[in-house]
This record gives sequence, C-alpha cells and structure tokens, in this order.
Amino acid sequence: MRLRDEIIKFRKDDTIIREKNNRVLMYNKKFKRHIMQSSEVYSYIKEAEDRGLTIGEFVEMFDDQEYMKNLIINMARVGILDTTKYEMFYNDINRGFNAIYLAATHKCNLECRHCCTSCSSGEIDILTTDDVKSIMDFIAELNPQELIITGGEPMIRSDFYETIEYFKSKECDTKLVLSTNATLINESNVSFIAKNFERVEISIDGVDEETCSMIRGKGVFSKIMRAIVLLHTKGFRNIRTSMVVGDKNRHWEERFHELNEKMGTRGIVRCFEPDGRGAENASYFISEDSILPFEVTKLDNLKFTKEKDGVKSCSCDMFKSKMFIDYDGNMYPCQSLIKPEYLYGSALDKDNRMSVVDFDYDISNSDLAKKLQRIMPYNFEKCKDCDLAVFCFGCPAMVDKIIDKENCPDYERWCSIMKPQLNRLVWGVE
Repeated sequence: MRLRDEIIKFRKDDTIIREKNNRVLMYNKKFKRHIMQSSEVYSYIKEAEDRGLTIGEFVEMFDDQEYMKNLIINMARVGILDTTKYEMFYNDINRGFNAIYLAATHKCNLECRHCCTSCSSGEIDILTTDDVKSIMDFIAELNPQELIITGGEPMIRSDFYETIEYFKSKECDTKLVLSTNATLINESNVSFIAKNFERVEISIDGVDEETCSMIRGKGVFSKIMRAIVLLHTKGFRNIRTSMVVGDKNRHWEERFHELNEKMGTRGIVRCFEPDGRGAENASYFISEDSILPFEVTKLDNLKFTKEKDGVKSCSCDMFKSKMFIDYDGNMYPCQSLIKPEYLYGSALDKDNRMSVVDFDYDISNSDLAKKLQRIMPYNFEKCKDCDLAVFCFGCPAMVDKIIDKENCPDYERWCSIMKPQLNRLVWGVE
C-alpha cells in the first residue's frame, strides 16, 4: 500500500504528546526522536484522524501540499504516525550497532587526575590474547559501524598489533577507531596506525604544556603534539582531541578550539564527572561538590529558531546502537553505566553472548530491561509528567546518579537552571 492511501493514525502507546504556548511536542519513546509543530497544524492532523482520512486526502486539503506531505512523512519516519512503513523506518534507524567500545586493558602509562576508572601502570591485564580475539570474533558477527579500541591505554598491550591485524582480517564492514593518550605513537608504529584505523581519538585535556601537565603529567603535551604531526606526515587527518572541563578550567575552551584549528584536528569538550580518580581530584575541575555537570551547560547561549528546535531530546539507544565491553569482558550499555545492575553478561560467554543481538529494553520483561527503562528521562518518577522531561536529561546515566536519592540538592539545582532555559527554547516562554 502506498503511504498516501493509508489512514492517518497516531501511535499512542509509544508517543509522548505535550502542548503548550501554541506548540506541540511529539516524541516517540521507541525511536527516541521528536517533532515540534504548531497547535494549529496538530489540530488539523487530529481532526483528520477522527474523520478517518487517508494521508492523500488530508494533504490535498491544503494549498501548500508539499509542506504537509513532508510533515506527514517525517511524522511517520520518527514513529509518531502508525503506517505500514513504520517497521521499515524503525529498522532503518535501528539497523545494528553504530559503535561498540572495547576496553582492551585497564593498564595505562599515565595517571590522569580526572580518570573515572582509575587506570594506572600497576594494573594487570585480565584478557589474554585469545580472549581479545574471541571478543573480536563476536564483535565481527555483530558488524557494528565502528569498533573503538580503548582502555586504559590500548597501545600498552604487548599484543596490540597482533589483535588489530586479527580483527582487520575479519570479513566485516566495521571501521576501527583508536582511543589513546598518544604518548606511545612514534616513528616505528605510526604507519601501522595510519593504515589500520579510520580515526584516532586523543585525550589532551589542556591547551599547552602547563595546562596539560596539571591533568595528565609533565611532558605529555609535547608527546601528543609530536604524535599528531607524525600522523599528518602519513597523510592521516581524521584526528579528534578531547578536553574534560568543569567550571574551573572552562575558560580554556576557546584556546582549546583555537589549538585544534591550528593543528587541523577536531576538538571535543567533555563534561567532568567526579568518578574514580576524578572523585579524588574534583577540586581541580569544579568549585563545589556535585554529581551533575552544572557549570558546563551553555544554555544561555542557545537561541530558539523556527527552522531548528535549538535543543535535542533524549536520543540514547543503549544496547541498540552502542555497547561497552570492559577490560574483563563484561558487557554494559555504555561506558557511563558500568555497574553490576546494568551488566548484560560476558562477551567471553560464547553460549549466551549472541542474545545481545535480540535484546530490546523497550519490550523485554527482563530485570535489566526494567532497570534501563527506569532511568530513561521520560520514566523518571520526579520528571515523567514534566513537559520538558525528554530534553532535560539527555543522558540516562545522569538520571542513574540521582534516581534513588530522596533528598538531592543537585537535582533541585539542575531543575532550577534547566527549566527556565528549556521553557524558552522548547516552548518559547520567556
């Protein structure tokens, strides 16, 4: 059946609909997508549903038929309307893992102040070479778009080159990404990296020797700069650098982006999280105790426009589009939810590991699915009836930090900061 011949019908079970200030938010919990529309246009579509009109009949009622046709197609595409093409659109969005992260080691040659997993040189590798290869076999079967090799410092493993070559020999379309501190990149291995990796991600956490040394140690900055130059000499340009910021070092951001422009790299700013060694050194990054990234929000600088929503809704699809495999082989939804309650199983368990392919926390009744659903922003008890819930907590891991805390000043403060800004951005309410 052609789309134009189908009856207009909303997918009520999967969809959150909120109306305010002559605007309507439509968010599909399964697709993790949203559309904003005027109340007037929404009322037309609702009336068409009540009258049992087809999409074609509805579109032909308007002078600007192209606009209405595209609107209906987009509503179907994000799961707001129930059409025969619904599953096709859903499968297109959920066509497998976008990224799988493999922490090949917990060992690292640096001891950065902010490290949320407290990696150090004294750690012992748990995964053997055969273990890593077995996990890579599993990942190749899943055929994600990207496999990000991380750690610790992945290049510290003695079998680094052997395991990378092993994965490259697999018949899959997965692109390899190296997440590294870059201090071990040198003349003898730079060609190997340039040949085998699609992208290199480098943690730098500073803008010069002095600022980098405060976080990552003396001499690290110059090694990173040298590694970037070496990669460039091999024609390798797909390099991203990252810096973790709180309110105390936020003033470095502009210089950080200027440095990346000068180096021909792409800079990414990440919010400081007081976990692991970061909890011990939080005073280097933030001015007061906190579990949520208050000071790095830039909502004051965002402007709402009719052409663009100006703010993103929660689009997290953990265990559908991404997965994290830790240095012991355990599988988690992402690197921000490495907790026993979110453990899926072991990637070394050959008898059970393929069940991850079939796991869907939207429909599963398993304990894990219920726990993951519980931390989705639109299910969070304190926020589920709020008309800003799908925008406020974009990351379920943030909900996880506060969900079981009866009295949480961080939550109250977060709400007081976010609500007025989001009201302006989403609903146009000053």
